[in-house]
Amino acid sequence: LGGYFAKMASPPDAGEIRDQTTSVAISLSFLAIVITADVWILGFGAVRRTANSLIVRALYIAYFVIFAKVMHFNGGFAKACHDDGTCTLNFDYHPLFVSIAWLFLASESLMAYSTSPFAKCGHAGSKMYHAFMNFLALGFGWFGVAVALVNDDVDKSVHLDDCHSWMGMTTTLLMTFQFMAGFFIYFCARDPLVKQRFMLPHRFLGVASYVSACITITMGLTYYNADGNYNEDRRLVQTAALIVWVQALHVVAGVIAHNSKQDEEEYLLFGNDDRFPDATSS
Repeated sequence: LGGYFAKMASPPDAGEIRDQTTSVAISLSFLAIVITADVWILGFGAVRRTANSLIVRALYIAYFVIFAKVMHFNGGFAKACHDDGTCTLNFDYHPLFVSIAWLFLASESLMAYSTSPFAKCGHAGSKMYHAFMNFLALGFGWFGVAVALVNDDVDKSVHLDDCHSWMGMTTTLLMTFQFMAGFFIYFCARDPLVKQRFMLPHRFLGVASYVSACITITMGLTYYNADGNYNEDRRLVQTAALIVWVQALHVVAGVIAHNSKQDEEEYLLFGNDDRFPDATSS
């Protein structure tokens, strides 16, 4: 915590540092206990699929309320006017649109088959909802990227010059290619075996890119507490980062719950060997 206070006008005394360290340690320990209990109690079955529909959406609200407060401390969304007189969209639209894209829309897409309102509309309805949420996520995501690039260009800053921007661009491209491949396979390909063999890579890349997006957002949030002062703004940013990862854990747990249910149904319907016709021939 010493680094948190390094730039303060009046450094805290030993008692303040001790109290701060103790309170943070207790809070994080409690959070870890709650997450562990959540996994054990809700599990990965029907209870998880029902609970996630409420928990994840409550976390959406919590994150964006805190995000709005952080943006208020940062000056809001007024137009950004640069040294050369050019005015552009404020850079703060970048984290806003990226947060909408990856924390809301991408989460809804991943939960489309289990916890979304369209989960009870059959496989076809869930697939359309999944594709539509992904399409909106790409639109918001690329718009957020464009805001960052335009501001860097006007400020004569180097593009893609840190780990956050590298991770962000890689995540956006990965999700874009994932969407294009998924759209072609599931809406254009006619061979059921091709769709079946593509399913596991599609699931893996979807979850991997979502986790990558959460890492990128967490890295981006750190820019809002880089002044070294441990104040309310900094605590809000750190809380927002924790919410990102609590939400990510629930979303991934929901994907596992859905996949477990689907695997059981396919096993009962087809049998293990019939699902993979080439397994016995190898």
